[in-house]
Amino acid sequence: MISIPVLKREHIDPDVLRQIHSKKQDSPTDFSKKCPQCQRPMKKLLIAVDSQKMELEFCQPCFCIWFDTAEHENIPIKHDQKISSKLHPDSIKAMAMADIEFLNIQREQKEREEESRKDQLWFALRLFGL
Repeated sequence: MISIPVLKREHIDPDVLRQIHSKKQDSPTDFSKKCPQCQRPMKKLLIAVDSQKMELEFCQPCFCIWFDTAEHENIPIKHDQKISSKLHPDSIKAMAMADIEFLNIQREQKEREEESRKDQLWFALRLFGL
């Protein structure tokens, strides 16, 4: 179950969101399907996605859409250009190098923490004469 604001935040194609908003009021109520959250009957939304019809269940009080298994994967995302395609190659390389450096720092920090735990364990063992 996903709320409409979450769909917006997840960069869902605006055309799909417009269809959902325009059809949610006039859609028929399916009394056989209850909202998992509030147990009220859900509405059937019939939307067109990539020239295919898709039926979604919508709970008006909860403002949520119920997706069947893997159904959400068929909802298209916005077709924005990737940021990296707008950057100069040197900038992309610098960002990749910064990512590598960050990962190395994280790895080194984790190794130091593991060594510190080992040292603390040995200290405790020596303290108790073991």
